[in-house]
Amino acid sequence: MLLWVFSAAGQNTLPPIGSWREHLPYGSTIDVTASPNKVYAATPYSLFSVDRATGEVERRSKISGLSEVGIGTIEFDVPTNKLFIAYTNSNIDVLTANGLKNLPDLKRENITGDKAVYHFYPAGERCYVSTGIGVVVLHTERYEINDTWLIGRSGGYVKTYMFTADNTHYYAATEEGLKRVPLSAPNPADFRAWQTVTVTGGTPPAKGVVTLGGRIVVQQNDSLFVQSGGGWQLFYAGGLPIVSINESEGRLLVSQMGGTGNAQVVALNADGTTAAVLRQRGVIEFPRKAIALGAEYWVADQYTALSRWSGGVSEQFRLNSPEDIATGQLLVANHTFYAAAGSVNSSWNYLYNRSGVYQFREGQWTNYNGFHYPQLTDLMDFITVAVDPRDQSLWAGSFGGGLLHVKA
Repeated sequence: MLLWVFSAAGQNTLPPIGSWREHLPYGSTIDVTASPNKVYAATPYSLFSVDRATGEVERRSKISGLSEVGIGTIEFDVPTNKLFIAYTNSNIDVLTANGLKNLPDLKRENITGDKAVYHFYPAGERCYVSTGIGVVVLHTERYEINDTWLIGRSGGYVKTYMFTADNTHYYAATEEGLKRVPLSAPNPADFRAWQTVTVTGGTPPAKGVVTLGGRIVVQQNDSLFVQSGGGWQLFYAGGLPIVSINESEGRLLVSQMGGTGNAQVVALNADGTTAAVLRQRGVIEFPRKAIALGAEYWVADQYTALSRWSGGVSEQFRLNSPEDIATGQLLVANHTFYAAAGSVNSSWNYLYNRSGVYQFREGQWTNYNGFHYPQLTDLMDFITVAVDPRDQSLWAGSFGGGLLHVKA
């Protein structure tokens, strides 16, 4: 169920006897995109959507039809009404009005190298996929790989982070800098057709590239540069590390990390003026991506799930769930399920897991960790749990940090 910042939580509906029920973590979101009716948020394990009119939440996981557990990036293409989903193992799903189509070709390719998918750029019957080896071109009607562009030096692999196009060129943000090729090039798969663009002197890695108001904006280090005539000029430098950039409804959404309370999302107009600055402790802590929908903004945050911003006021969408996976001891006592989040490695060394202990009772999850209880801030790697039969209180053992006692 949906947890509003200022509302009570309802219970989860139990599935029929004999059916599986997922309890995946939904407290971290790593990507966000939108259709005309829904906002889709990706977690490291699954998806959920929010109906833009009613606020109704729908979960999607492998149990409900997805091909994998472990999502890397998502992108909704409004003209074709398709949601592109990439998994961390390079598998790709396309969610359509008629169901789910799986494209396992990249996953199955016998390639030594980074096949991870970093970005989708849908364009009609083609979708240009930025991967660790280069650009993979999908045919979105036949659901197959059309071509692979290996655009690294001498035709080798090159990590490609983002892809875009203007009226004359395709652009790829790569580890070797910003590259481009004319739309009219007879064979874009030929690396010799690609030109490395000098933006600021030298060729530092280009971590992002978008088309904004007909001009190309590229991210190098933590600054943004815009194409201006035959050269480039500084577009934005906010003094904080840039996590991602995203063009959305004619605005550029810049997600930035910061110290406590300083993380932010800055919305820039095409002329470089600031449309909005989103900053609120406990709501934006590590923004991974943001989108604009009319006067609203939606932010996927690695620590605080999904938030919607309207008129400077935020609402959080937190689904009732454990906040992370459980790798420690599991226990059921007195109709209550407990799980320790932590573990140690094979040499019995710390893993510095701060996720704590989870409790599931009467359809609701409670997470005991330093994010919710300051007294647990320095307690890590909980690996064992026990319930005292005298008073049903919980005891949890951390590796090297002592015992936690939670009274019933």
